[in-house]
Amino acid sequence: MEEKKEVITNLILTTMSSHSLTEPATGIHRLPPDVLGEIFLQTLNGDTYNVANIAESPWILGHICHSWRQISLSLPTLWSNMVIAEDFNIDPERLLIKLDVALRRSGNAPLTFWSFFGPDGVMSDAVDRLAEESSRWRDVVFMLGLSPESMFPAPLDLSSLECFSLHVAPGYGSVTGTEIPTGILDTAPKLRKVWLSPSTTIHLPRQLEELNVGPISMQNLLHILSGAPEIRVLRTSVLAGGAISTPLIHSSLQVLELGLHSAFLSHLKYMTIPSLIHLTFHETLTTDELNILSSFLCRSACQLQFLQFNVRMIHHSDLVNFLSEQYHLAHLEIEPEYGEYDNFGNYIPKPQKDSMAPFFQALSSLLPMLENLVVLPRNSACDLRDVIVMLQRRNETVATRLRHFTLQLYMSDLESEPECIPKLWAFVDEGLDLRISGCSLVNEVAFEFGNNTQSSDGSI
Repeated sequence: MEEKKEVITNLILTTMSSHSLTEPATGIHRLPPDVLGEIFLQTLNGDTYNVANIAESPWILGHICHSWRQISLSLPTLWSNMVIAEDFNIDPERLLIKLDVALRRSGNAPLTFWSFFGPDGVMSDAVDRLAEESSRWRDVVFMLGLSPESMFPAPLDLSSLECFSLHVAPGYGSVTGTEIPTGILDTAPKLRKVWLSPSTTIHLPRQLEELNVGPISMQNLLHILSGAPEIRVLRTSVLAGGAISTPLIHSSLQVLELGLHSAFLSHLKYMTIPSLIHLTFHETLTTDELNILSSFLCRSACQLQFLQFNVRMIHHSDLVNFLSEQYHLAHLEIEPEYGEYDNFGNYIPKPQKDSMAPFFQALSSLLPMLENLVVLPRNSACDLRDVIVMLQRRNETVATRLRHFTLQLYMSDLESEPECIPKLWAFVDEGLDLRISGCSLVNEVAFEFGNNTQSSDGSI
């Protein structure tokens, strides 16, 4: 049945792409209306459509033939996932008219929309029109330029809202309570996910489970977390400033992604997260900062399973000691950078041949639960023989085998060690998903080191 649906969906998409305004492809018109309606929904497959573009489904479905138009108008959910965006090529009044039509045809269906508005134009009128349907908002995104007037009327009925995103375009200033009512989300009992960029004074509900916010001071972040005990996912970038008086223990937080300026990494000493299993840093850590991170994880006594970070290496022993503490780690992504400090204390990147050897040697026995490994050296060549020894020893001594392994190499590294390629293929044959420089070896056809012949898809 699913295969038949796919075939029919492709026929409908073909008919739509031909912009036929007469009759649909032979045979399709004989399908029952309820089946056609289901197929129409498949053409969107949960994606949004551009309200202003009549060449997109569902607009075009109503221009194929009379019966298709009737079916498309009878499906509110076909019209309820939309993009509303200002465009220099679109008359603002026409955009508002199309928005009204789309909202009317969506009936009482829950609304999912992305909206993009500049500081002028139709922003105010469009937001007002959307606000009239606020009781139907389910997953909404506002990307706005600031307006002198309030962007949202208050209060709003947000009884169906589950996800809310607000982004103010760079260059238009900052968001303050004068533009957005601080209590705008107070009437959203189902709200679980929030994206705010930059951070605002909006009150966040206690039942919140996922928060994406930033940049924000650590003081304000701790204040938000203390008022949202159910948050499980937090993605944020942290700024300097503000005195911190009370440390925080957050028992629900499991996923933490931080863009944290290295000078303020010490703020982690104010946080304890015992349920943390997923940690990502978007800044490069030094050896000293690695020790701060180690103290944070030890204090939290969490069983970390996913770790992604960049590290500026001086001594491999520090990294090895840190990883030896992460017994439960199943996924590791690391970008090591090598260098040294000059007499003035300035760090100077310095490529080093075979500098990854101690790391791979340690991984021969570390992290017994590791399944996914991504190693992306920034300025160091890797010896494939070290990689092969690591893989062999893990297979012999570690109960859990690597399932996925990505290693950044350059073509010269591969060409200098051609005898290693058959050994790598042996691991692939045993089930390892091996990727070199982002290319999969699983589907490779041929590679000749003499003339750099590559497979047809460009992978090595």
